[in-house]
Amino acid sequence: MPNLLCLAVNPPQTERDAYENAISKCLFPKLDTFIWSAPFSLQLLQFLTRHRDQLITVAFNFEPLEPITIYRYSLSDAEPIILPGLIKFYGELHHVRLLGAEDTLKSVTGQWTGQESTDFENCMISLGQTKRLVELDLMWPVLDIIHLEIISRHVKTLQDLTISLSSVYVREHESNDIRIKTALSRFPDLLKLSIRNAGHHEPGKAKFSLDEDYRTVKVWGDRCPSLAICITPRHTRWIRCEGHDADNTIEWVPTPLVGEARKWYKNAILNDIKPGWKKAIRQMWPPGVMVRDALKIGDSELMDLLEYSEDEKDGTEEQEIQEEQEEEGGGEGDQVDLAMAQSLQSDPSDNGQGNDNVVQDAASETGAE
Repeated sequence: MPNLLCLAVNPPQTERDAYENAISKCLFPKLDTFIWSAPFSLQLLQFLTRHRDQLITVAFNFEPLEPITIYRYSLSDAEPIILPGLIKFYGELHHVRLLGAEDTLKSVTGQWTGQESTDFENCMISLGQTKRLVELDLMWPVLDIIHLEIISRHVKTLQDLTISLSSVYVREHESNDIRIKTALSRFPDLLKLSIRNAGHHEPGKAKFSLDEDYRTVKVWGDRCPSLAICITPRHTRWIRCEGHDADNTIEWVPTPLVGEARKWYKNAILNDIKPGWKKAIRQMWPPGVMVRDALKIGDSELMDLLEYSEDEKDGTEEQEIQEEQEEEGGGEGDQVDLAMAQSLQSDPSDNGQGNDNVVQDAASETGAE
């Protein structure tokens, strides 16, 4: 098969040796993608060596939610091979050092099966030796903040980072906010951050994603996310999203300019978020937790931002009343009857002459709304 470009093999458990022996002796002159859905072994290094000049993507044992054991062979002392064209690698982080793609590797999607932080740090040191690595996705396991700190110390070229971070570590101590913020500040080129919030050690429950424009954070998931992190090129802001409705996606659009942040925050409270959220937002954070650092304002100024003007407040209350009526099954007729009753109370001497006008006005307003 001289024209084969991609080879993906999922060998049966009972015939793995035969597959390894056969593949290690094969040569595919144009092969650029090799996927081996089984544990990595020394036999496969021979295959990689024979195709190292053309390989672009290599994947080993890519089963992200299952622990990996190194199969039969010890790779700790194996000599690395040079893959001069390798761009993407999928698999166990321990094996990155064997690929010798320091000048070309740009994307790593992997998992770490070790137990000690020092072992994890050795993996990150290997990744840090790559000069062009911009994308790192750690599919497993759930990490502690210390692992995020280790990544930030050794792999500073990242533009896209995805990790699973247990919600336990962002809820229990406020000092963790500072630790996460400090770690993220070490990525000068980071454009996108995704955190799989693994509440109760169940990956994938919620995810926080930062778009490429540095400004939009989208939060979604099937449970309440506890923390979203918005990064700007020179700035890190914290946005707490407690009370998130699983059926909705909230889009926050902060501006990188501190001078405009106050305006953005007020607009987000008054306009960008649906009315049912406004009351909850004012009760969501203690004064200053969210915006004190980002906006450089005190508690009193923050409370001023959370206050409505009289016009805005009245309009909001009317809209909230209308929403409550709709939820209870009330229709346009109920709104007209309510308007009529209010009119009769305010002007009992009208003798019914003005009531028709009130009903017509209320009906027209309802139709306009």
